[in-house]
Parts: sequence; C-alpha cells; structure tokens
Amino acid sequence: KAEYIYSMLISLAMLLMAFTVLKDSIVSIFAPNKYQFSSWLVIVCIITILTKINNTVNFLFLSIETSNS
Repeated sequence: KAEYIYSMLISLAMLLMAFTVLKDSIVSIFAPNKYQFSSWLVIVCIITILTKINNTVNFLFLSIETSNS
C-alpha cells in the first residue's frame, strides 16, 4: 500500500535528519556554532508522531473490541 511506502520514506527522512543532527552536534562541541533548523520539519515530525500514536491506539482498541465479541 502507498501508506506503507510513505511511512517508510518519512522514517528514512527522520533517520537522515537524526544522523545529521548528531553529526552537527559532535562537530559543534569542538567548533561551536549556531544550529539552524527548519520549523516545518519539526511540525511534520510532530504530526507524524501523533498520527502513528493515534493509529496504534485505534488498532489496540479495535483488537480488544474484536476479541470481546
């Protein structure tokens, strides 16, 4: 499904960003500089996390409801 592909692409983008932030953090320890990031990236990550939490809760609720039937 397309949802799985897009979820994987978002996850890969988040991993890439995490490695970039980690690398920049290590570099800035030795050569301090001001780190700039995109506020849109933070917004997209928050929305993605909330969506995944919502999907998980819905799945768990439906599985409990189904097993009680």
